[in-house]
Amino acid sequence: MPKSLLRSIGLFVLVCMLYSIVPPQPVAASGQRCFAETGYCITGAIRDYWERNGGLSVFGFPKGPQTEELVEGVMLTVQWFERDRLEIQRTGAITAGRLGARLLELQQTPWQPGPRPAPAPGCQTFEQTGYDLCGAFNQFWLKNGGLMRFGYPITGPFQTTIEGKALTVQYFERRRFELHPNNQIMLGLLGNEVMTSLEQAIPPFPDAATNPWGNFVSRNGTQLIAGGAPFEVRGMNYVRATGVDASKCWTLQFGADPVCPWDQAAINADFDRLAARGVNTIRVFLNYYVFGGAIPLYDANGPGIALQHLDNLVDAANARGMYVMPVLLFNYPRELLGPAHYETALVNHVRPLVWHFANRPGIMAWDLFNEPDIGSEVDLRCWDWDNADYPECLPMAIERQRFLMAIAADVAANDSNHLRTIGMAFAKSYFEPVDSPIRLAYLVDFYTFHYYDDSPYDSGRYKAHWYYGRGFPYDLNRSIQELTALGLNKPVVVTEIGFPSKPGEGSRDATTLGRDLREARQTIHRNGGSGMVIWSFQDSFDELLGDVYWFR
Repeated sequence: MPKSLLRSIGLFVLVCMLYSIVPPQPVAASGQRCFAETGYCITGAIRDYWERNGGLSVFGFPKGPQTEELVEGVMLTVQWFERDRLEIQRTGAITAGRLGARLLELQQTPWQPGPRPAPAPGCQTFEQTGYDLCGAFNQFWLKNGGLMRFGYPITGPFQTTIEGKALTVQYFERRRFELHPNNQIMLGLLGNEVMTSLEQAIPPFPDAATNPWGNFVSRNGTQLIAGGAPFEVRGMNYVRATGVDASKCWTLQFGADPVCPWDQAAINADFDRLAARGVNTIRVFLNYYVFGGAIPLYDANGPGIALQHLDNLVDAANARGMYVMPVLLFNYPRELLGPAHYETALVNHVRPLVWHFANRPGIMAWDLFNEPDIGSEVDLRCWDWDNADYPECLPMAIERQRFLMAIAADVAANDSNHLRTIGMAFAKSYFEPVDSPIRLAYLVDFYTFHYYDDSPYDSGRYKAHWYYGRGFPYDLNRSIQELTALGLNKPVVVTEIGFPSKPGEGSRDATTLGRDLREARQTIHRNGGSGMVIWSFQDSFDELLGDVYWFR
């Protein structure tokens, strides 16, 4: 991550999300109604709907805060309850989620069209699904909201056991009716049951032992694959060796700068500590000027000093069972992104590096460019290239997208073994700016983006600008879901994720740092992501990593 970005990130706001850590004592803000029973609150339109339409007996207690979720291909604001999931549609209308249908799917018994029975007294038949609705269930359906509240019946009544009780039940699109003693109709706890089923459906973290580094990494749909098994990136951004003065040598110079001498022994010691903490991938930055831009990669005797040292680094990582993900074109001059400069960047930097490592399985993938969507070095108003308030940001974004298209095509033509990605600052930059004719989502083999936060759950950065202004883990969750919603079936890896904990940078200590890194890993995994690469704000890898990559 560029040094200027580290300085520029300001504070995030927290909104706890579904599955987040529950605060011990909810405190009601204006317009909120909070429940000590679960530690969550309801507010706004969802609170109004909950209170007007039956409250606790109909919906149960809230099981999480309002959050963004992908619902049948559409991002909606939702809130889960014991018996329901309330959704704010794009029109502003509040509707109940289709949890009856969803639970049957999760139970591997999706609903099928019914037999369309002949009309009977006290019943109504629904041609849309082929089922009828009779007796007490029919009366309850009619008196309590009917089609809009419950949807169509999608099963007939049948006997089942729920919490040890033999009950007659019938499923609807949105609910399950249960007939209890004394002819009492109750609504099933579908919110609880669907949430539990979704959690149980999440596959376990891949076992590190099944991820041999000595195989090229490929992809199968939304999964990365290594050695024929799913591969979770458990990574670390390796910027400089431990003990190096960051004010003099902020990033590795690979021996090209006498002020920053190469220390392979220190690197080996770092790699020993990282491997011992479960790291399987190292992400390193290849400075354009060091690797071809100012110093030739090869001399009369073969590989130059920088390339030799990069070989040594890759060998050291591979020897410890770790892949290396190189970032190409790091520190590349942003004023040289026009078509006239494509060939120079390719000939001097990209092609020699790609050719050199094309047959090395210890390279995990090529990260083509670091944070091209941040334009603050050209104009602060284009800190996010999707700033529609400033018209000059759009042509800048399109120029960069075209440059990346040229780089990606050339890398693909010269290396068929390794995957390609682009380390975006924002996940949304894969499909924005909306007025650009180019979508970088189509350009990469897997998505990568960056996420930073300062202070644990009670504050955040750039409320109105960075991501969506809701803080961790909400924004991280939504970012991954928006990439999934593109429907391109590609893996997602968060290649920079960091939480400051030094005095003056945030209020985390070692405990809350570890908690948030574990929560980040779980959030990525729950959303089908393929791992993360940690950015260190800490002086010690042991302090930073703790058990985050051993936590299962």
